[in-house]
Amino acid sequence: MPGPLDDVRVLEVASFISGPYAAMLLADLGAEVIKVEPPGTGDPFRGWGERQGGERPQFAAYNRGKKSVTLDLRNDLARRTYLALAKRADVVVENFRPGTAERMGIGDATLREANPRLVYCAMTGVGSSGPACSTASACLIASACLIASACSAACSAACSASRRASSSI
Repeated sequence: MPGPLDDVRVLEVASFISGPYAAMLLADLGAEVIKVEPPGTGDPFRGWGERQGGERPQFAAYNRGKKSVTLDLRNDLARRTYLALAKRADVVVENFRPGTAERMGIGDATLREANPRLVYCAMTGVGSSGPACSTASACLIASACLIASACSAACSAACSASRRASSSI
C-alpha cells in the first residue's frame, strides 16, 4: 500500500537512536531513506546488543526500511558524493553535535545553497546553544518523534506544491 511520503527522499547522516528513529518514522510513511554511515564499523549502534541471526535487533529496529551507503565525510570525494545525494533529497536528518556538519562542509547553509527546497532536520540532546551544547547526548525519542512529525508535514506540503507546479506546466 502506498504511503503519504512515497515521493520523498530522505538522506540520514545520524547515529544511535534519535536521528535513525526520526528517519525510520519517515520510512514507515513511505519515504525512501538513504542512511549514510562511516566506513569500518558504520553507525556505532550496530555494535550494541546480542547478535541474532547476523543482526543486532536494537540496530535493526531503528533502521528498518532504509538503504545504506558508506561515506567517509572527512574525505573530499565523499563530501562531494554526499552533496550530490543532498541535491536530490527532500529531507536531511542529522544528529551531529552543533557546528560539526558546518565544520565538515555539509551543514545547513551549504546544503540549502545546493538544494533550496531541502528540509533540514538537525537534532541534539541538549540544544544548539548554551553552555552544554557541545556535550554528546542521547536525545530523547520524543524529540525524534516531534522532528519526524514536522518533517512529514513539511515534506507533504513541499511535495503537494511540487506536484501542483509540475501539473500546471
